[in-house]
Formats: sequence, C-alpha cells, structure tokens
Amino acid sequence: MDNLTHTMIGAAIAETAFFAFRQDTGEKARRSTRSVFHWASFLGNNFPDLDFLYARITPGPLGYLLHHRGHTHTLIGVLPQAALIFFIFYSVEKLFKRQPSDPATKRMAAILVTLGLIAHIFADSWNSYGVHPFYPWNSKWYYGDTIFIIEPLVWAVLGMSLVWQIKSKASRAALALLLATLTFLLFKMNALTLETYLFFLVFLAFAGWFFRLLPEPNRCPIALMLVLGFLGCLKSASIHAKDLIVKTLSASVLNDSIKIRDIALSPAPAQPFCWSFTTSETDLKNNKWITRQGYLTLTPRLILLSNCPQGRWFSSPGELKGGLIVIKKYEAKLETLTQADRNDCEISAWLRFARIPVIDKNSAFDLRFTTNQRINFSKLDLKKSENIQCPSFIPPWEKPRQDILSDLLE
Repeated sequence: MDNLTHTMIGAAIAETAFFAFRQDTGEKARRSTRSVFHWASFLGNNFPDLDFLYARITPGPLGYLLHHRGHTHTLIGVLPQAALIFFIFYSVEKLFKRQPSDPATKRMAAILVTLGLIAHIFADSWNSYGVHPFYPWNSKWYYGDTIFIIEPLVWAVLGMSLVWQIKSKASRAALALLLATLTFLLFKMNALTLETYLFFLVFLAFAGWFFRLLPEPNRCPIALMLVLGFLGCLKSASIHAKDLIVKTLSASVLNDSIKIRDIALSPAPAQPFCWSFTTSETDLKNNKWITRQGYLTLTPRLILLSNCPQGRWFSSPGELKGGLIVIKKYEAKLETLTQADRNDCEISAWLRFARIPVIDKNSAFDLRFTTNQRINFSKLDLKKSENIQCPSFIPPWEKPRQDILSDLLE
C-alpha cells in the first residue's frame, strides 16, 4: 500500500491505544504520551519501506524488484527493525533532553512499534504485488489480489476518523483537503472516472459526518474495523472475479490442453466492481506459454465495461470475450522460459520477481504492470553481450513461475 495509507493506519492504531491506555496524570503528560504513541506507530508502519536505501546493492531494476518488499517485509525481520527503531527513538529523546517516558509508556510504545511493523506487512499483502513474510522458512510469494495499491475509500474512512481527533480546525481542513486533492490527481491521471471522483467526494463528506457523531475514543477502532470489513468484501469480489475469468475464458478461448496457472487481479481505485487481470497459462500439447491481460465488470447490468476506468489505461480497445475484455495476448515457446532461466543469470534473477512474465528478443517484463499510463518499472532490457557479469546479492525468493519451470523439467 502507499505510505499515506500506512501512516493513517498507524495513526488510527495509536489513537486506539491511547484511549485504551488508562493514565491518571495531567493534561501535559497525556499529550506527551499521545505524541510518543503516534511517533512509535508512525515509525513502525513506515520503516519497512526504507528498503530502498540498500536496493542498489543489486544493480539496475533488479535491485528494486528483488529488495523492495524483501527482508524488511518478513516476520523474522520485525525484531531487528523494532530494536533499531527503539535505538533511534530514545537516542533522539536523549539528544533533545526530553523527559524520559515512564516504563508503562515505553512498554506500550514497544508494542506499537512491533504491531506497526506487522501491520505494514499485512497491509502490503492485500494487493497483487505480493510479499514473502515467512522467509526463511518459506520463500514463496503470497498475493492478496484484493485491493489496488492506492485506495481512496480507505483514505476517506481512516482520514475522516482522524480529522475529528485533531483539535486545530485548520489542521482538520488541511487533512480533508489533502485527501480530496490527492484523489483529484488520480482522476486527472485517468485512474478514476469523473463519476467515481464525484462519488468519492460525497462519501468523504458522509464519512466526516458519521465520525463526528461518534465518541472520541470510538472513532479510530471503528474505522479500522470498517477497513477490515471493506477488505473482506473486496476479497469476496476477487474470488468471484477469478471464477468469472476462468468460466469466460474457458467458454471462449481455452481448450483441454490449455491450463491457467495463475491469475493476478486488482480492482480499480474507489471502484470495486471493475477489475483488471493478467493470466499465466501453459499449453503443453502445443508447447506454448501464454499470457493475457484484460479487465471485467462484476455488475455488467449496472456498470458497463465502457464505464470502467481501465478502458483509459490501455491503448488497444481489446477483444470482447463474454463479460470481459482481453487487451493483450502474448505467446511463446515454453523453451523460451526454461532456456532463459537456465542460460541467462540476469533473467533467472528477474524470474524471482516476475509473476506474469513476458520475454521477447529485446526485453523481459511483468505483464501486471503494463498500461499506457506509465513505463513498466519491471522491464528488463536484455543485453546481447556474452560477457555479462551476473548480478550480485540476489535474494533466494521462490520463483513465482516455478510451477511451470518444474513441470518442464520432469
């Protein structure tokens, strides 16, 4: 998820902890405790994304692809990160000669840092990018396929619960304006339709009204529960979308020899009825490896495919297959994948990230991240020289398409 979402999750957890933490002290001490809780939760919920600081130990795009959401996003990495955060936190406290927090506050801050680190991993597991939290016991990627990396409806719920916790009217207005402005930028970038943006503004106002009615201690825990409920609904929608894709493709383009190995899914921001997808397929009978990209609507009678924002993301109008549109299709010999993995150390390393890989003569890229709105950050330009030095510091993540590679080796 984006760091604004991580930060607001951290703030909501901090507020929940503050009101659950009974402290019979003066107002000044309570303000200090609240500040400590917020800083602890903020650091815990954002610290794992500092992995970019060491990503360059592996050159080129591989550094980011393999080290982002890498070791800092594992459960075993929580304790050393928590220890480092505590060291920074209390070194700053001593540096600025602040009055040390009491033991009970320190214990709660420690809990919030640890909880924040775990919450970060959990939040990042919601989308199609993936995490591998159980390394080194299990280096497999896990994909939520549930939510887009930026979700304005989550911003609205968390943001409006926090707005009324702020005493300053100017700060309240600034936070609400920030959410509206960032969502407007998504609209200008074609990530939202005009109708969806207008709906978001209405929803933002409703969320503000709703949370204002609630008692101060209840706002943030209710917001967190609403976000979890929303995720549950999106997960159900994701399962339904996957079933629709399998049924539609089976009825229109698949045959008995083609097997769908994986489907990567992502809903449009603030539009949970429109989903983009990519598939990885094999046709062992004809020695083919196939990938497709498209989008669908879960409610074709209510929201037409033409009204989904994904229609603005792709340069090709696509080919209608039942209730979905297939935008792109790539085919290659299965040997292309196995030979590249065996003979090219750079591609072999890249395959530790690529979930829906496409390899041609000049480049390799993950189809999940291909649109006409941005450069595919997963693209790897293939070098023709035979004297290529293999990339260093390659983490041992299991290759997402190890299923295909293993089948072909049997």
